[in-house]
Amino acid sequence: MVRSGFGPSLVILILIQAKKGKKVEAYLAIDAGGTNTRVGLVKADKVIDSLCFATLPACGPQDWLKRLGLTVQNLLDKLKDQGITIKAVGLGMPGVPARDGVSFSTCTNLPSFAGQNWARALSEMFDLPTAVENDANLHALGEFTHGAGKDVDSMACLTLGTGVGGGIIMQEMLLKGPLGLAGEIGHMVVEPNGRRCACGCRGCLEAYASSVGLTGMLREGISQGRHTALKPGDSVELITQAARLGDSLARDLLKMAGIALGRAVSILVSALGLDLFVLGGGLSLAWPQMEQETKRELARRMRLVEISGIGLIQAELGEQAPLLGAGAMAAGLLNK
Repeated sequence: MVRSGFGPSLVILILIQAKKGKKVEAYLAIDAGGTNTRVGLVKADKVIDSLCFATLPACGPQDWLKRLGLTVQNLLDKLKDQGITIKAVGLGMPGVPARDGVSFSTCTNLPSFAGQNWARALSEMFDLPTAVENDANLHALGEFTHGAGKDVDSMACLTLGTGVGGGIIMQEMLLKGPLGLAGEIGHMVVEPNGRRCACGCRGCLEAYASSVGLTGMLREGISQGRHTALKPGDSVELITQAARLGDSLARDLLKMAGIALGRAVSILVSALGLDLFVLGGGLSLAWPQMEQETKRELARRMRLVEISGIGLIQAELGEQAPLLGAGAMAAGLLNK
């Protein structure tokens, strides 16, 4: 069981903030990613402010919890004159929610975070009701309620970040399924016997269309003697920039990512009949370099419908989407 080590001090700080000036009711939203964790205060459809710190998975959940507490303190200090009252907490994490509703059964990119009772840990830390959910589901919820999906009743949101997450909204409801696995789009196999994924399987979408997958393919290409201006370990941003400048290896990497994405979308269209796919996460910024191959692969695999009726668009809210989703989830705790 993880514990914050903050004792009552953080709770007292929250109570003091609530007594200052005018009252602004807000929700504490936490988006824990494989690379960075963002913490924000959310009011309705707005992120009041947020701060970010490195997740550092190798340091373990106890260390992460301490740094989370310090970040929340810094955020409250920054907003000390706004009289903010925090009503509840929402946590998003890249894992499969367990049936108990308070932990994650697996966290592929944060393995030591699995099995921890995060709802209890954060409730004790802040003395507030807390809800936990898969981070990509919260990203989808944020885009659905306030962003690219606000005018539809069904959509899928794919977050192409450190890994690949997904959230599915069907007729205005977040689709989770009895196993909590609905939306684990990153672990759909798009290339049988393909590249090894962090989950242990081969050929997952995540092995091709994520920052981990893309940088891994870059290392492989360089080791095979491909000519490129890039170096092993270069970021997705540098790969995308190189592709724009005509680097052949960079272009091939984004082509492979686009093909993998097209295959995944074709499966989702066939299985669920969805017609809107919202693309978020850092790799989505390379969509102009991936779009042609994604749509070409989708057309090759979809013969029952015209792909012109299938929308693939970039997310609108960026890093605010999962915070808004976490805030909406936290608000739901008080409306039950």
